[in-house]
Amino acid sequence: MATTLLKPKTKRRGLPKTRSGCKTCKKRRVKCGEEKPECLRCTKFGVKCDGYSLEEANSGGGAWTIMNPQRRPLLLPKQASTLVKNPSEFLFCVEKDHHYFEIFCTKTCFQILPFYDAGNFRQMLLQCSMTESAIRHAIVALGAMDKKMETLDEFKSLSLDEQEKSSHLHHLNALKEYSTAISKMRAASLEGKSRDIRIALLTSLMIICFEAWNGNLDFAVRQIQTGLRLIREWHDSAKDLLTGPVSSDPAYTGSVEGELIRIFTRLDPQIVSFSEKPSPEYHAWIIGRGQKILERMPSLFQTVSEASVFEEAIIRRGMAFVCHEIPYEKPPPPRHTFPINGWWGCREPKVLSTLNRMAADSALWRTAFAPLWKRLKDENNPSDLFPAALLMNRIISSHIGCVVPTVLDEQDFDHYYEDYKIVIEMSEYMLGILEATGDKLKDARYTRSPKFNFDSYTVIPLFLMALKCRDPPLRRKAISLMFKYPRREGVCDSVCMGRLCEWAMKIEEEHIDKNGRVPGWARVHGVTLERDPEKENSGILTAEQRVGASSDEVVIKSIHMEWSCSAFLANTADGQSDLWMG
Repeated sequence: MATTLLKPKTKRRGLPKTRSGCKTCKKRRVKCGEEKPECLRCTKFGVKCDGYSLEEANSGGGAWTIMNPQRRPLLLPKQASTLVKNPSEFLFCVEKDHHYFEIFCTKTCFQILPFYDAGNFRQMLLQCSMTESAIRHAIVALGAMDKKMETLDEFKSLSLDEQEKSSHLHHLNALKEYSTAISKMRAASLEGKSRDIRIALLTSLMIICFEAWNGNLDFAVRQIQTGLRLIREWHDSAKDLLTGPVSSDPAYTGSVEGELIRIFTRLDPQIVSFSEKPSPEYHAWIIGRGQKILERMPSLFQTVSEASVFEEAIIRRGMAFVCHEIPYEKPPPPRHTFPINGWWGCREPKVLSTLNRMAADSALWRTAFAPLWKRLKDENNPSDLFPAALLMNRIISSHIGCVVPTVLDEQDFDHYYEDYKIVIEMSEYMLGILEATGDKLKDARYTRSPKFNFDSYTVIPLFLMALKCRDPPLRRKAISLMFKYPRREGVCDSVCMGRLCEWAMKIEEEHIDKNGRVPGWARVHGVTLERDPEKENSGILTAEQRVGASSDEVVIKSIHMEWSCSAFLANTADGQSDLWMG
């Protein structure tokens, strides 16, 4: 009988198993490239990357550790070279597009995105551009816009016949790339490729950025509303998140979805002046969500990041309530008005009770923030003081905003003189930082252009101070800052707000006394903007003013105002100028 020789079984080489791949690749049993926040293999395969498990504390194995997102130190973003390493040039048809993309990666993205962003969102945006052509073209368009701004001296006019040839070409390239991006976005939507929440929100943000930067505010507002609707639908699958600690809310976990949610929720308070009343369900959701967060506010804040969680809840809840629950007379459709400070002398017990509670929450926040605020001011480190000043400005503005509807006498606002000083001083400090060349801080966020940001930094606080502060020097300082540093933040631009406050100051100071004080009877209230349905970025501004000290008779002052993009960008005034009105 023949003997059969058996081939010895080959043993696999014994190596330690890796557990660092993403959850999706582990389930599929494939090798993971371990790119973060999403691996490239999942992105190319067209599946959602479920992210990564918690990493071990050390290589030898040990206890799992969870980093508290509220304690995460506020760091300046890393240089943009770490975001997208050597983007493939084959993705671009021409060299100039690659150049615009590099401008966005190295500078623009650090300037237009919120200050608190820790980097995950920027990384995700640029990573998605590798596989999503629509987002890539939108990024190129924004880079071209930024390049155009570099060729203009102090935001000169965008009017094409007034521009130099180079800036004209950059502008045309931006429009061309944006048009291509929109076409690809529509095609992807028709093919059902826009269902992923990240891609949908990133796409929406790119549209908002380009439209708001160019002054097309109505279109930008509609996109913000679209993004918020997507977030609400996404939140429906995680309604129990707010029953746990604040850090379990996706908006504060440091995830990409969380940072997207924070951007949109910070835009939400800005668009209440442009949007109609939301559904009762959505309105109740905003109010309830904010209240649940504030119920867990600590007595002392340890970090600026922690304080920002509760500051956001206060402002969003306050704006939603003031704009949608306080009654004011509305004109018949299709006319549309927004009462800039038209809520006047509200006496409804329920409204007064809610506003007093909101004002109390703002006061508690300031008490909890006071020790941290003092320490940061003493240290005077811009990377820490800037975001702290940002929070302080907004919380003061929110507090005064909650007081506005209850006031019967405009002289009551004189009690906030010290708050006016803080806001104006901190606004000037922040604008100076933003205007700096960056040589000292080595931070791309501090270079001069593009003077656009998703977040609200100084425009709304300065606007409210200039409207309610009747101290002539302080008031003029607030208005001059809005003109000296023309900016567009979200859907608000400083020149439009400055013109409005300049008009209010002018009609009030026609009656100024010999001591430089505007008498109580001459102070305007009920300031309302009725937007022109036939022409974008224009409308009728009205205000109520008594005829004299001895009479309760009220007259209506009005003027037509325009705030077109070209006029905004043409403004280079260092102070007040002729009223920009029609």
